[in-house]
Amino acid sequence: MSTETRLGIHLTVFSFVFPLVLLWPFVTSYSNVLSSVSLPGSAQGTSVLQELLDGPLKGYDLFIFDDTHSSNVYWNEVQTLGATVIQTSADEFDPTKFPLKTYSGKNFSVIWLIDSNDFKIDKQIEKPSLWCPQKLVVLSLSADVELSKLVDTKAMQCSKLAVIITPSKTFETSLVYTTFPLQRNSLRLLGRWNVQSFEKEESLFIDRFATFSGSVLQLASWCDDYPQLYALPYPHNDTCVGSNIDALDIVSSHLNFTYNLEMEPFDCLWGSNENGTWNGMFAEMAYHGKNITINSFTIVLDRYIAFDSTYPHQAEAFALMARLPKPLPKWKSFLYPYARVTWISIGVVTLLVSVMFPILTRIDVGDDSSELQFSKALLLVAGALVAQSMNLSTFGVGEWRRVWMAVWYMGCIVFITGYNGNLIAFLTVPLYPVRIETIKQLAESPLRVTMMDYGEFVPEALQASTDNALRRIGNKLDLFPQGQIREVMHIRFFKDHYYDPAMEMVVKNGTHAFIEAYSFLMGLRMKYGVSKETYILKEQVYSGYLIWFLPKYTPYTETISSTLQRLVEAGIVGKLYRNHFAKTDVIVQGIASVSSLSLDELQGAFLLLVLGLLSSSVLFLAELGFVKLKTMKIKSN
Repeated sequence: MSTETRLGIHLTVFSFVFPLVLLWPFVTSYSNVLSSVSLPGSAQGTSVLQELLDGPLKGYDLFIFDDTHSSNVYWNEVQTLGATVIQTSADEFDPTKFPLKTYSGKNFSVIWLIDSNDFKIDKQIEKPSLWCPQKLVVLSLSADVELSKLVDTKAMQCSKLAVIITPSKTFETSLVYTTFPLQRNSLRLLGRWNVQSFEKEESLFIDRFATFSGSVLQLASWCDDYPQLYALPYPHNDTCVGSNIDALDIVSSHLNFTYNLEMEPFDCLWGSNENGTWNGMFAEMAYHGKNITINSFTIVLDRYIAFDSTYPHQAEAFALMARLPKPLPKWKSFLYPYARVTWISIGVVTLLVSVMFPILTRIDVGDDSSELQFSKALLLVAGALVAQSMNLSTFGVGEWRRVWMAVWYMGCIVFITGYNGNLIAFLTVPLYPVRIETIKQLAESPLRVTMMDYGEFVPEALQASTDNALRRIGNKLDLFPQGQIREVMHIRFFKDHYYDPAMEMVVKNGTHAFIEAYSFLMGLRMKYGVSKETYILKEQVYSGYLIWFLPKYTPYTETISSTLQRLVEAGIVGKLYRNHFAKTDVIVQGIASVSSLSLDELQGAFLLLVLGLLSSSVLFLAELGFVKLKTMKIKSN
């Protein structure tokens, strides 16, 4: 072979190899993903997958779940196009190795590969530890897959954004569908697949829950949650109203849905987790197909983990109601302006001044009896306490005596002024003993605590609390059973006074304090008419934010939540709450309003008048007797 021939061959080989070497890194970056996935069917599925990576899913972290029957997919994590790609098959999937909830965030998109009607991923999603992806792309590699069955799968129902790409039976192309789970004819064709039409994410993923299309949601509710939900008085007690009902009406009108509510849960329990099983309204959502609950539930860890929730819309706490201590006797009101120690101090100082004054003055009034001098000084000093004038001529004319008594008299003016001012206050406002206002005081008091046993988390939380005062309250908590239920005209409801045991223990016996949500507790005080006999402790427990709960992985949770949040930010939720809570506010204001004085409240004043008259009469008789005795002595001499 000639030299020219060999040189031509080398140049030809070099012309093919050199470009391949330069382009090799770019080729491998795309082939990484597909090298681990053996795609069945024609090259059409491979082409669509690659176009998805280049187009609307570019930059997303991907989770490829191979639910086909002919491919061999194993766990492999590679970097492609600056994103993470995780691949697995339904047969080899291990949830303990890769917890799928990690990949349910907004940065991940899931590609679900199928080629038949045997959907294995649906069985995986039934497990509570798994998730529903935010963005789901179902890539069908066979035109024989029945879309009607695919639409009903849990993966399609619970994903917020979902599309189906499947080969056409009549054309050499793929068709793109999406579904609207809340509509009857949920399947909708978006068009034929091509990169130009679905280049951007917004064109591929359409909000499936922008409107609920007139669907009907089932509420897990208990119409005994004033003022959020409560029944109207008889005979309209089958009608449920409240601030949360009003808020839900606004949300439903905006999103175009209606709802059916129930008067109480099937088991008449509020909702808690007992031995791994939910009861009450949470059981309605978890096991009985209810869509949402709007009662006043606070954020608790086990609820937050097991269910979806909206943004907080209101703050609430559990308050304690106790009986007001009986007012102190009215006839003692003339003593109330000063404490007992103050009265004793005034008496001791008066006696001390009365003894010191005659000793220091050393006067001589014709009688050397020290007892008589002390009695005169006592009358002089005590007279200043009742604003009587003083005659110092009997004790001499020394200037120091006037200064001495002027200091005492000014002190008496302060005492009298303070007494008169406080006496008016104690005559107009009933005086009560010191009330229990804090949790620590309640824990140390002989009062026990009571609560209805309807499945709230508070009893268990108190008993397991690390705070000593709360734990002591939990140990002396007495639960009473729920009221009996009767049925009238096929409507089940509680008897009118199912909180009678609590009112008897608190108001009648005065042995317990009653714990309940603050708003509901204020409503009970109004209903039973005990607002003037009870009070609410200043310190409250388990304050938190109220939220609406929905079943786990509900795809429209964020839609309802954002709509409700707009009402909160506009102040509408607060206004609705005040509208239903207004009656309670009126009662509270009425308790604190000024009232006219009655004869009963003037007992102390009249008693003080009688004591003054009796005292003056005794002094008058004593003075009269003294004068007669002195006159008889003079005559006898």
